[in-house]
Amino acid sequence: LSLSTDVDESGVWSPDGLRIAWAAQRNKVMIRGAGAVLPEQTITTFETPVQVWDWSRDGRTLVIGRRDAKTGDDLWLQPPLEGEPARPYVSGAFNQTYGVISPDGRALAYASDESGQFDVYVDTFPTPGARIRVTTAGGTEPRWSHDGRELYFRRGSEMHAAVISGSEVRSLTRLFDAGAPIRAYDVSRDGRFVIN
Repeated sequence: LSLSTDVDESGVWSPDGLRIAWAAQRNKVMIRGAGAVLPEQTITTFETPVQVWDWSRDGRTLVIGRRDAKTGDDLWLQPPLEGEPARPYVSGAFNQTYGVISPDGRALAYASDESGQFDVYVDTFPTPGARIRVTTAGGTEPRWSHDGRELYFRRGSEMHAAVISGSEVRSLTRLFDAGAPIRAYDVSRDGRFVIN
């Protein structure tokens, strides 16, 4: 699908399953049809490294991570159209990463190390303003369940789930221990985990 001989990573599916967006050559956001028939399309090129974290269900927004020399890793929102400018979602003196949009499109979960370790936070989307801290004992790489009722996250070799209602964390549950540190994972629509 990606033709570069450099680093191509962090691919995400479009909501209709017809296209894939990814980070190419460390600083480009690319899109190509999943069938690899049409050529790659360069959406934008940045001066610093970039990651692609999510694609909103309405198809209008990519959540990307951008590295800044002063603020570290920040989360930005990028329209999936060539030449359209990105805008910051959250940036600051700490690292914010792994941004994922809730199925209903009203919240964004991400990990931040502002507490001295990575923990999971949820804020309103597309404009932040009502943030809650989901974890206090560490957590990263949040993923929403298909119905948005649970928010999964990893902690070392363990997978956990949080139930969030409004601005309140109702419960935190340890689901299982994979037996070795998890490098990456995803959750299928029927709730199965795919783990690297």
